[in-house]
Amino acid sequence: RGGSRSELSQLGLGGMASPSRWASLLTYVAVLLFLGLISYFLLVVPRAPLPLEAIAALASAVGGEGESHGDAWPASRIHVSASPGASLSAGDVATFVKRLSGLLVAEGVEVVVADGPPSSLVDLSACVDGHYGALEACLARQSDSDASPLGNDFALLMAPAAEGQKSALLLDADRGAVLRWSVAGDLWSLDSLAFATATRLKETWFRRASFENTTTLFEVAPAYVFSFFLVGDCQQRVAWDFRGGLLGPYLWRFLERLRLLVDVELDSQVVQCGSLGGSGSVVDAATLQADFLRQSGEWPSDTVTRDSRWLPPLVRFVAFKPTKPVRVVDDERRPQRSFAVQGWGVVSLVGAGGPAPEQGGCADSPCRGDADGESGVRRADVVSPCEAQQAASAWISSLRSWLTLPPDGPVAGSGDQGGALPLRAARPSLDGIASWELLLVSRAVHRRFLRRTVETLENFAELVDSLPDVRVRAEIGAMVHEAAELAKRSAALASQGALPEALAAARRALQLALSASHDDTVVAEMYFSWEFRYAVYLPIGLPILMPVLVALLRQLFRAKDLRQAIRKASQAKKVDCADNAQEVT
Repeated sequence: RGGSRSELSQLGLGGMASPSRWASLLTYVAVLLFLGLISYFLLVVPRAPLPLEAIAALASAVGGEGESHGDAWPASRIHVSASPGASLSAGDVATFVKRLSGLLVAEGVEVVVADGPPSSLVDLSACVDGHYGALEACLARQSDSDASPLGNDFALLMAPAAEGQKSALLLDADRGAVLRWSVAGDLWSLDSLAFATATRLKETWFRRASFENTTTLFEVAPAYVFSFFLVGDCQQRVAWDFRGGLLGPYLWRFLERLRLLVDVELDSQVVQCGSLGGSGSVVDAATLQADFLRQSGEWPSDTVTRDSRWLPPLVRFVAFKPTKPVRVVDDERRPQRSFAVQGWGVVSLVGAGGPAPEQGGCADSPCRGDADGESGVRRADVVSPCEAQQAASAWISSLRSWLTLPPDGPVAGSGDQGGALPLRAARPSLDGIASWELLLVSRAVHRRFLRRTVETLENFAELVDSLPDVRVRAEIGAMVHEAAELAKRSAALASQGALPEALAAARRALQLALSASHDDTVVAEMYFSWEFRYAVYLPIGLPILMPVLVALLRQLFRAKDLRQAIRKASQAKKVDCADNAQEVT
């Protein structure tokens, strides 16, 4: 501006590029910016926000392994009353309650005096007469109660012992107990009676079950697939009515209670040709370890019927029904009616593989396959009700062991338990698990689910934070948010006493956390580090980028020099004009 090309040449700026050079450089820059924008959208990693603060708060509330403050379970309450017509005064009951409450306060148990004996324990004549048959019938009758199997209220009825009887604690299959007290025995004082009763209750009702730091038969998971097999030995066809002959009469009530803790899907099938391993009629532990899993690998496997990110563990329950006698012995050569394989399932021997009738086994099935006299057709050997009951009993015993319960009943062993206060407990013959057992297991399961949910969410968040290239879709982020909210809600519901709802929320929270952590889309967008990427892309981009940038910078510097030269030339011209005007004047 204000200077001709000859003047600019005199200033040493005659070699300036034409406007077309500016246009070409700007075009190059625009193309590079466009390519950079495309590269950004190609390399950017979509990451949905994760509830890191909620996960940290949940971890602080739930706590780690072995921390008692992580247990959100509500306090239990024992309602103590005296049987009608008993010689116990209201003062005696109040004194006993005070002593018992002080002994159980560390367990988080509150002991109060009830307004009256509960209706389920009013009829006590059979429960205190000392006859075991009548005693078992009385205690087992309580399992037919319509009360919810999950509850935190217990009933303890104090009743005087008949002449010649000793003090004893009698537990029913629900959450009730009869304390039979004899002042003539060792427990003649209320203090000694309260101490002995508290000791027994800590061993039963308020025992702390735990799945932490233990090796269980199966993985503790929020859902399972139970696959039931009837296996023959290829010598004769076998068959069963699984739903009507086994599931309904012997397993359904136990599975209904188990479904309060975990989700269970059922499947059943028949395998005509199978073997436990070995070639003889006696199968020992070494043979099972060497051959059984290889033999069972030929049986049909499970089929996935829906899309899923996390698959529930598959647990197999087998009824092996051979045509010839087969015995399974342990390391000490003792015969076993069933055996369990950790992480795989349980096998029960029935029919010819089970014990003889004189040893508690089943007689020959009336539906055993025999040759038809006219057609010569051999009918299938159908599992009898007795064999179905034996198989179900073996399966339930293994499941009880998995739940950290005695396999044969609520109290290990049989008969009166020794000590100052003998203990007898009703066997839940129909349900397979007493209500008070279900309560203590549900507490351990709830604690395990919450802590595993927190652990899974923390590991997932740490993985995403440590790997910048990990992709987290919005669906996965929403799943993590819901898992954290459900875990928090589960702890709140448990503290309010809504135990079934708390367990359901804890199960769902863990399922969502496991599904998010197992999602196959949560992977790195690129499998190479930034150093490798630079080594690949810089040799391609620098030969194009550097000349354009250098030319652009050089052009900018020249444009700056040009503006300064034009400004100086304009100022010099103004000075010359002013001098000429003064000379003319």
